[in-house]
Parts: sequence; structure tokens; C-alpha cells
Amino acid sequence: MGNTPTTERLQHLTNLGFTVAESRAALRHTDGDVEKAAAILQRLRRQKAARANSAAGLVDRVNDLLREQKPWSEFFSKFLWPEHLDERLQTNLMYYRANYLVVTGGVVIVALLLQPALLLCAVLCAVLIVGAAAFTEPVPGLDAPLALPQRLAVGCLGAAWVVNATGHAPAVARICVVATGLTLAHATFRARTMASRWHNFVQDLKTD
Repeated sequence: MGNTPTTERLQHLTNLGFTVAESRAALRHTDGDVEKAAAILQRLRRQKAARANSAAGLVDRVNDLLREQKPWSEFFSKFLWPEHLDERLQTNLMYYRANYLVVTGGVVIVALLLQPALLLCAVLCAVLIVGAAAFTEPVPGLDAPLALPQRLAVGCLGAAWVVNATGHAPAVARICVVATGLTLAHATFRARTMASRWHNFVQDLKTD
């Protein structure tokens, strides 16, 4: 198709669903080779869709978890000394996990507001993690992109390096200790309810 007029080449690419601007840029990049231009545009379209699906999938998982929140009046009622600590921890950590996520988020937000420098570090870490999750390019030597959990692990490692390099590791450790302590304290002393026992029973059946 090297002798095909430019307008026909553009028409061919736009018929495939690409914009005129995208088609012109691809044709310039490939010296007018419409087949190569179409291949490039299709590859870019797949990569864009994969990035969107990765981000959407992660957001959907978080939203699904947050929808499991239990009423706060229930969350803060009936505290008793544990008689069977292991069972209570296992039940409450699973049953109130969405509430614990919100509590942890609250602790993080308060800590960031009290330490503006830590807020900047957190933004940089978030950019690294989100960027890693959205990176769907094939890895050299593997001929395929990493799976989402692998990309998130790489992003988390990069974020950990940033935290350590900026000297905020002690502050992050304190946040983790406070959030974990609040979660375990509640899970330890919040008496189990029939609903939480049933939820734990159903989860056990699903994992068997």
C-alpha cells in the first residue's frame, strides 16, 4: 500500500476507529506505511485498554471491600475480655476488615496532615505504586508484561526505597504501629456476634 494516496491511507486508519490525529502521527512515524501504522495504533490501543483495566480492577477491589463496612454503632459496642483469643481475632479481623481499613486510612491522614514533609513523600510513593500498576509494557527478556500483583510488588519496593532514602522510615513505622495496635486492640476485645460467627463460618467453607 506504499503507492496509496495519503487521503486513502488516512481513511483506512480512521475506518479502523482511530482518530485523524492518531492516524497522521502513525503514518509519519512509519514513513507512510499504512500496515505498520495500523499495527502500531492497535498495539497502543491494547496497551491503553490494559492500563485502564488494571486501574479499574484495583479500584473495584477497594470499593468492594469498603462496601463490607459494618455500622460504626456495632463496631464500637460490647467489648469483653477474650476467652478464646485466636477465634475472636480470626472472626473480627475478617468481619470488620473494611472498618479496619477506614481506621487505618484515618490514622494515615492525620499523620500526613501533622507532617507536611511526610505528605510529599506519600504522594511520591503513591505515584510509584500507581505507575507500576499501570505499566503494561512487556518486560525485556520475558516478552510479556508482569502480572498486576508483581507490578504492585515492584511499586511497593520502590516506595519503600523512597521512604528510607528520605529519612521517613521511623515516621512510617510509628504509623504502622498505631494502626496495627488499634486494629488488634479492637479485634481482641470486641465480643463476637452471631453475624460475625456466621460470616467466619461461611468464609471457612469457601476456603475448604
